[in-house]
Amino acid sequence: MPTELADVERHKHDFDIFKDGKGIVPTFQMIAARGCSYSCDFCSERKELAYSNVMSVENIIQEIQLRKEQGFRAIFFDDSTFGLYPRLKELLKELGKTGMIFGSLNRFNHLDKQETVEAYKEAGFVYLYCAIEQFDDKTLAEMKKRQGTQKIAESMKLLSQNEFMVGVSLLYGLPYETDESIKATLDFTEKWVNKGTIKLVSESVLSYHPATPAGKNLKQGFNCPPPNQGFPFNKFEEGQWYHPEHVTAEYLKKILRLSEEKFSKAMVRKRHSWYATHGFTSD
Repeated sequence: MPTELADVERHKHDFDIFKDGKGIVPTFQMIAARGCSYSCDFCSERKELAYSNVMSVENIIQEIQLRKEQGFRAIFFDDSTFGLYPRLKELLKELGKTGMIFGSLNRFNHLDKQETVEAYKEAGFVYLYCAIEQFDDKTLAEMKKRQGTQKIAESMKLLSQNEFMVGVSLLYGLPYETDESIKATLDFTEKWVNKGTIKLVSESVLSYHPATPAGKNLKQGFNCPPPNQGFPFNKFEEGQWYHPEHVTAEYLKKILRLSEEKFSKAMVRKRHSWYATHGFTSD
């Protein structure tokens, strides 16, 4: 949808990760490239389902200049994986000339080299949002994530050393998860929240998507009310739809309680755009 048809003024200050001494920096979300070359078994944006559609470097810069004229000072790239952009080095150099600050949705295995991280920093990036899903090698292999815990840990350390703010997504409700894999995920996240590197934690419950390996046996359609309305399912992103049988209310309550204990201050459900609409534009 063209941004001009939306209530731009209302949403300028929704993205509270970007702040200055006066409050939340006006932020615009855009996409440089749609689609993803990975095949995570639960994802509706996996390469078998979402074709690549790339915006040119020239058009990206042109749009950023327009948003700058409209009063925006930060851009968040909401690509499935910004690090997959085919002309990434060129794009980063051009972004650095705009004077804007940036963030992106990315992957840890695309942020594992010092020269790459430095290129992002020189371009004006201050925030990178990546999926941990679960910090367990067996679980990551089952979901076909194509990255392991060592790569996640190495990249997190590198991003911390270069003073990036990091957002992470955690995913529960997988048929092959264990109490141990969930605990390892919560502990790893808590460690980096306490170090000050992770600023935002988004927690989701696996919802089956049609045409994905994880959702291939889904018999219900989506043109109906969610089966799991209300607490605790609505405390998770994508939490209200269809899940493996072990995902009960009691199961999720336990995860919620542990999350609250370990990193309550960083939870996305405590830092949502509600803050902006209620006038809370700074800490």
